[in-house]
Amino acid sequence: MSHHSLLSTLALTIMSRGEGRRFAFGLTALLCIVGTQVVFWVFTYPANKQTNNWTVLPPNWQALRFQWEYSHATSAILNLIALVSVILAVIDTHRAAS
Repeated sequence: MSHHSLLSTLALTIMSRGEGRRFAFGLTALLCIVGTQVVFWVFTYPANKQTNNWTVLPPNWQALRFQWEYSHATSAILNLIALVSVILAVIDTHRAAS
């Protein structure tokens, strides 16, 4: 996930303060994107580092593999929630404009 997604959802959240559901959707997306960063740095990156990006298999490689796989699955779910939240924020904006 790039820093652009983090900055754009932060901007969406700030710009929609006081707008009820739109703000809630923006904040949800922002927190999910921050969550993906936490998951990466706490779980994915350490597994990559210990395995030298999976070119070396240390004795605990199976545990690291599960850690790596579950961290990617968790990030995928968080990114899906963020995407749906941004879409709902956009839909809510158009609904309010009508």
